[in-house]
Amino acid sequence: MGVDHPVVDDGHLTETIRALVPQGVDAALELVGCSVLVDTLRTVHRHGTVCFTGAGP
Repeated sequence: MGVDHPVVDDGHLTETIRALVPQGVDAALELVGCSVLVDTLRTVHRHGTVCFTGAGP
């Protein structure tokens, strides 16, 4: 396992990720927070995995 294309989450990942992987990625790790979660979800293919740990008080 490894990372083929590390990408910094700027809140607008969908276009960047879908240009690299049109069908969507297998998994994503979301560390930024709720404000960008929807964008991260759009990068993952159907039945992919998103690990969300960026929520805070």
